[in-house]
Amino acid sequence: ANNDWLFMFFLAKELGMTVRQLASQLTQEELTGWAAFYELKAEEEEKVMDRAKTGRGARTMSSR
Repeated sequence: ANNDWLFMFFLAKELGMTVRQLASQLTQEELTGWAAFYELKAEEEEKVMDRAKTGRGARTMSSR
């Protein structure tokens, strides 16, 4: 859908590639893995922001 295309452009920019290069070089499994990675990263960042807003400190996964 539309979100898939937006993610393709985002990931291509992150990796310094064109969308055509990304589409031809990445397997579906890799693309799914990258999508999961960024989804988890966004969730973790949201948790950190929520903790900071409530004054409970800002611990990330890497600081445990």
